[in-house]
Amino acid sequence: MSQPAPTFGQIRARVQAIRRKIPDSRVVGIQASGRWNGDRLREDGADVYRIEQCDSSLAARIALMDDEPGVTVLVMVTSLSEQELGDDVSGPSGGPKALYP
Repeated sequence: MSQPAPTFGQIRARVQAIRRKIPDSRVVGIQASGRWNGDRLREDGADVYRIEQCDSSLAARIALMDDEPGVTVLVMVTSLSEQELGDDVSGPSGGPKALYP
């Protein structure tokens, strides 16, 4: 049985937890076997989330390159591990591009 996709509430909670540690986080990676099928853009107060389903490291790289006006946080939902994503996406241990809780 496959896991369900994360809900927007779960995504928002994960982003808020990361922002308590790193307040200016703009990119968050969430590992989930379930696929995100909701709206790509979601507003929540002052934040505008762009939620991308990233099924490959290429999809994650493209998501990182896209800079959409008004978006305050990019969330990449993926079933891939940090190793499968690669250092250019998940970042070397010194300075991650995408936090992977």
